[in-house]
Amino acid sequence: MVRRTGSSPYVSGRFVTAIVCILPLLLIAGTVFGQLSGGSVTGTVKDEQGGVLPGVTVMLQGIDATRPITSDETGEFRFYNVPPGPYKLTLSLQGFATTVRENVIVEVGKNVDLPTGWDSHELYVCRTSEYSHLA
Repeated sequence: MVRRTGSSPYVSGRFVTAIVCILPLLLIAGTVFGQLSGGSVTGTVKDEQGGVLPGVTVMLQGIDATRPITSDETGEFRFYNVPPGPYKLTLSLQGFATTVRENVIVEVGKNVDLPTGWDSHELYVCRTSEYSHLA
């Protein structure tokens, strides 16, 4: 049996184990911190009686891009990882007047939770052929 003395050109078992344990943690941490490049915009669309409105087209328009999404069955919408800056939010649904919110400011790592809804002056819960929008 040959016994080696002094420093070895081979890496010890503890060192390899430490690297194997630490490397995945560093990769996960990098991924988590990498996702904090923007914020989010969320809200629930409701009618004048407070009922939720599913199927509303929600457009978030920024300087470089427009992102469309549709509100879910509970009237909620969510935009994730939105680059920081000012945005215009447009809500539209057939038979309803379109609502626009200007200057929605998104910041890194923060959520903009918008209280959304239309009051009787902005949205009629009737067919648009029977009623006209009075702004």
